[in-house]
Amino acid sequence: MVWPRLLKRILIAITVAAPMAAGAQGPVREWTFHSPSGDQGAFVDSVGGVAAKPIGSIALGESPPHIQIDRSDTFLSIADKGESVALPGKAITLETWAAFDKATKYNTAIGYIQDNGDFEKGWLLGAHDGAFQFAIGTSRLTYLRSKTPMTVGEWRHVVGVYDGRTMRLFVDGRLDAESTARSGDIEYADSWLRIGGYKDDNETYAFHGRLHSVAMFDRAMTAEEIAARYRAKKGSFPPPADDFFKVTPCLQFVGTDAARVRWVTAAPQPSRLEYVLPDGGAQEVEEAELKTVHEVRIDGLPFKSKFTYRVGGAGESGAIWFPAVEVDTAFNYSVTDLAKDANPFPRDELSEFYAAAAEDILRGSGIKQGYCLDYGCGEGRLAFELARRSGLMVVGVCWDEAQAQRVRQRLSSAGVYGSRITILTATSDRIPYPDYCFNLVVSDRFARQGLLPEDPQKVLRHVRPVGGTLFLGHLNGERASVVQRDLKLWFESAGAGKEGTVGGNPAIGAWGLYKRPKLKGAGSWTHMYGDAGQTSNSHDELLSGTTGDTIEVQWFGLPGPDAMIDRLGRNQGPLSHNGRLFTQGDDRLIVQDSYNGAILWSLEIPGMRRTNVKVDTSNSCIDDQAFYLAMGDSCWKLDAATGERLAVFSTEGRADDEIERDWGFIASEGHLLFGSAVRKGASFSGFYGPDQWYDKPTGPGTEKVCSDFYFAIDKDSGDELWRYEKGAILNPTISLGEGRVYFLESRHPAVLKSARGRVGMKELYEELYLVALDQQSGSFLWEKKVNYGETPTAIYLSYARDTVVVQSSLPKDKTYNLFVYEAKDGVELWRNKYPWRRSDHGHHVQHPVIAGDKLIAQPEYFELRTGKKLGDTPDRRKCSTLTGAANLLHYRDFNDEVWDLTTGKTSEWRGLRSSCWLGIISADGLILASESGGGCSCNFPIQLSIGYRTKNDY
Repeated sequence: MVWPRLLKRILIAITVAAPMAAGAQGPVREWTFHSPSGDQGAFVDSVGGVAAKPIGSIALGESPPHIQIDRSDTFLSIADKGESVALPGKAITLETWAAFDKATKYNTAIGYIQDNGDFEKGWLLGAHDGAFQFAIGTSRLTYLRSKTPMTVGEWRHVVGVYDGRTMRLFVDGRLDAESTARSGDIEYADSWLRIGGYKDDNETYAFHGRLHSVAMFDRAMTAEEIAARYRAKKGSFPPPADDFFKVTPCLQFVGTDAARVRWVTAAPQPSRLEYVLPDGGAQEVEEAELKTVHEVRIDGLPFKSKFTYRVGGAGESGAIWFPAVEVDTAFNYSVTDLAKDANPFPRDELSEFYAAAAEDILRGSGIKQGYCLDYGCGEGRLAFELARRSGLMVVGVCWDEAQAQRVRQRLSSAGVYGSRITILTATSDRIPYPDYCFNLVVSDRFARQGLLPEDPQKVLRHVRPVGGTLFLGHLNGERASVVQRDLKLWFESAGAGKEGTVGGNPAIGAWGLYKRPKLKGAGSWTHMYGDAGQTSNSHDELLSGTTGDTIEVQWFGLPGPDAMIDRLGRNQGPLSHNGRLFTQGDDRLIVQDSYNGAILWSLEIPGMRRTNVKVDTSNSCIDDQAFYLAMGDSCWKLDAATGERLAVFSTEGRADDEIERDWGFIASEGHLLFGSAVRKGASFSGFYGPDQWYDKPTGPGTEKVCSDFYFAIDKDSGDELWRYEKGAILNPTISLGEGRVYFLESRHPAVLKSARGRVGMKELYEELYLVALDQQSGSFLWEKKVNYGETPTAIYLSYARDTVVVQSSLPKDKTYNLFVYEAKDGVELWRNKYPWRRSDHGHHVQHPVIAGDKLIAQPEYFELRTGKKLGDTPDRRKCSTLTGAANLLHYRDFNDEVWDLTTGKTSEWRGLRSSCWLGIISADGLILASESGGGCSCNFPIQLSIGYRTKNDY
């Protein structure tokens, strides 16, 4: 069997040499698919006259001219097996303008290949599942696949280049992926040379799509040449959806069976949306008014099932659709509306009273969602009116079990008990709910009778911090002055201070209002690693102790694992500030009340996912008013309370060149929003499979994502205030603090000449500088040439307390290396070198934590400013990175665990586990763990989101 294969390789090599020599700078073969010519109706190569003969039924199309193929028995044949064919031997470039109409395996535009077990020869160009694909065989085949997703139905320019040492894949004129896995001459075995199909000795795959042109070069084209060829013809094709749609669509559920879809087009268009429900046919909604900002409502959505939608418009070359988006209504967290005709109570003299009381409470408190406690709920009439007029889930408490049973029966008979209204019996001095868990506290008993609860402390303890409200209203003008006096005394005895206010008049009645402020000593988790200084710390002073003793469960529940992505991907972690917890799931954003877990709003956002953040940077941050989400080339500013999109900022037009860039780093400080620009497609988004655990010390997945430039904008106006551009900025090292920006950048010529994006070359760590800029002006403050070792697995920079910390993790000797500097001038304070505990499960890529004057860098910890070793961190077996509060660290060992820094004690929650990177944070006096362990093969049966707090009654 060896001799025939070797003979075929020799024959093919002979045919390569002569015909290809005349290729010069242009292609040696180029087919453009206008109408076929000649007696055989073949498509003829415009350079060498080689015919591509249609086999099967091939359809012709226009705008642009193309052929359409959709069957395995339909293709263009250039040479069958056994026929002599001239092919490049040392270098090759393959190019196509194609639209792939299905995401299938080996959807090949052109190929000459044998891939049979260990016998792997030849090449191909096309797509595979959801990515573009280029393959080269030397001693073996390597299939290089794009980071840019293959969008079904879109025309794209795809080019594969091999120069004898490196494979490169270009999409729409830009470098998308590269590999050095192949080297040497291309090896061939006799096969079939086809356009629009894949065939080797034991496999045949159909092409599904449209082809405008295919070209072959006998040399490796440069990036500049490829970009020029793309620009020369791009105007003949409908623009990609991400050019036509300036802001991609997102869906927000606005009821249990309704949603609204919002998007922005580059030019005024009618609003056009098509959706397909599970029971069949497509339905279309179209609004004729021309506009760029679109919003369409979809009604009648099924419960807990999947449907698809797509938004569209009209381009010069025909209809343009954004790729179809699949949505699962199981992730519709809207509260159930009470039946409009529900009538548990008779129409009597109290009907108008309770209706007016509910309206007064909702208007006066401003609270319309979350949890409401009705303290002394009577017959449940106020609870019902509040639920009917808002999105509140109401818990009514009464002191008599017989009364409670009567109220439950009445509400159940009307079909309104359970999902929105619950009645329980309790003693007046002990209601079985944790402190701080209600958004609104009211009292039917006070509204009807003017009777205040006996112990104000035991009522006020339930009011949620940061805006939670107690509203006591008594609609009796005749007793207004007496009730006002009683309310003032009641607030004074509770120590409510200025947060407790009293008002009213004889025409209406009296009311008392208490809004709980933020807890003194509570922290926030506003950025991926706690703060913009990347300290991995909330600096929350309220957390301490041990699980099951001084730390207790505050709430648990949704979201569960189905809403999330697999735990392996080293994903963007949760954020929390001012009592709102922001969790990124699988292309969805879920926002909850940090104190009780109520889901406030959510968005389904295709393409928002970012993974492997240990070599990159996060894609979100929050401030008092807004949540900022970097996605593609844009940053969305969303109202933190409602999810409304307030503004969209872009990287487009911030540079003078034509390079396409995405938004990389993001941070918020004061009135400034900071960002950076990375090459399009540089950030990671994959999460499925062992190669996307991103845990290896070297190789793919350890390349650092680098930014071309860094900038600051006014977060209200969007105006760019300054921009810095010099070297390749390492995204994991960008940090802010005390009016400065710090980062590492490489100025090595090889790095600056490369396509950057993800950089794995050792030169990235040569000519490396630690740089400090002024936050307000972007002006240069100082820089320092540094050396942190050859090709670190991970490298981080953190700032706190006038101190800059750089940590590198070196695979060569399996060590962590700490370098600590004075922040004002870069003078080195100390350095240290110590070994990893192990080379897997994240132990070699741990992010440091700064807690007060301690620098905790597993497996050791030190005094921040002096480097004095204080001890070793607790022994840990599993993944994730340490995070913390002022006096307590939280992380995953085998189970989720905490380490009290004041006592040195560790304790755990059995059966609970977080993600393989960062799933546990602290903020607002709470430890918060959004569910992030889904997909784990360990024996962890409890998969839920959960919040804890330190008890205040022990």
